[in-house]
Amino acid sequence: MSNVVYRSWPAGMDNRSASHDLSRKPEAAVLRDALNVDILSSGKTRMRPGRKQVRADTGAHSLFTDSNRLVWATSSALKVGDENHTPTTVLSDSRLVAPLSWVALNGELYFSNEAINGKLVIYAYEPWGVVAPAYAPVCTPATSGEYRYTVTCTFVTATGEESGAPLGSTVLCGETPSLRLTSIPQSSDSRVVATRLYVTNVDGKDFYAQVDVPAGTTAWSLTGFFANGALLRTQFLEPLPPGQLIEYNNGRMYAASNNVLWYTEPLRYGLMNRAANFFMFPARITLVKGVKEGLYISADRTYFLPGAGTKDVDLVVLEDDRAVEGAVLKLPGDGEEVVWLSTGGIRRGKGGAMERVTDDRIAIEKYERACVGLVEKNGHRAIVVVARDGAANPLVADDFVI
Repeated sequence: MSNVVYRSWPAGMDNRSASHDLSRKPEAAVLRDALNVDILSSGKTRMRPGRKQVRADTGAHSLFTDSNRLVWATSSALKVGDENHTPTTVLSDSRLVAPLSWVALNGELYFSNEAINGKLVIYAYEPWGVVAPAYAPVCTPATSGEYRYTVTCTFVTATGEESGAPLGSTVLCGETPSLRLTSIPQSSDSRVVATRLYVTNVDGKDFYAQVDVPAGTTAWSLTGFFANGALLRTQFLEPLPPGQLIEYNNGRMYAASNNVLWYTEPLRYGLMNRAANFFMFPARITLVKGVKEGLYISADRTYFLPGAGTKDVDLVVLEDDRAVEGAVLKLPGDGEEVVWLSTGGIRRGKGGAMERVTDDRIAIEKYERACVGLVEKNGHRAIVVVARDGAANPLVADDFVI
């Protein structure tokens, strides 16, 4: 019997096919298994580089970098590392024990799990959104009459972020409206600098901004024609709830809370309409990733939502396999190509379409949670998956004899 020398494996790895189906030809050679090696585009193998620990931190998870600093969590703290990875704790909270999802947007870093959400602004913690007042001010007319006016209010921060508004308080006034407002709500959020008062015109339904009352002030008087301020656009809106996954797409933020996908108002990343801004799926959502055409979603199946965030939204089924939670990556470039790990293997999505990358050759263990990263070194580009809670895949061939 003559010996065959293999110097490369142009077909890569195949752990699914039976041994008698594997090619013996050097120009189409295939590896049954590979450990700690990269298979280059030429088919040659190269040992993977080693690794080293840069920071010891018990229970560390959910590592994120924005190319400036490392951010990570432990079971009770959110930490930001300096250039030497020396951490500073920016938030202490036992709800940080679960894995976090991250979105970097406009210089701010949003984070969330099922129990807590927030954002880092210049690497300092802030709540995500402003909680609305629980009630409208008590309104008393100077003179009673038959002209109806309604008053409500919002909280406003120093940066101009505005909360939702509660149901208004209605009074009947005389011909010349003069209102005394008391019990003006106060916020426990230290960012809030004022309570903005809104009043309708006589017998009207639209609210108009009148004045920003400084924080700490609980009484104010209003007199005159009220339909001369900015329209109220945030009534009954509230901050996005925590979710296991978050994503930004086409001017809206999304949060997957178990099987419900919530989304914000356009360009108001801290406010949503709980009565209208949601999609509900039959199972827990494990993938939310946006491209310009819409959203890739995985729950009981994997879907694409073309036109997500518009009145023309649709729902397209891509496959029955579900994505592994947390295991998704946008490739560098125009940000319009997405890679994720599903229960069937590696998937690549672009423009609403989906490609099965590994199904015909590689069977991957069944995982419940994973993360995906891109490693580029010495001209080689590789997708790296780090997973946990794996279960054997019955599609792996049990014959390792070639």
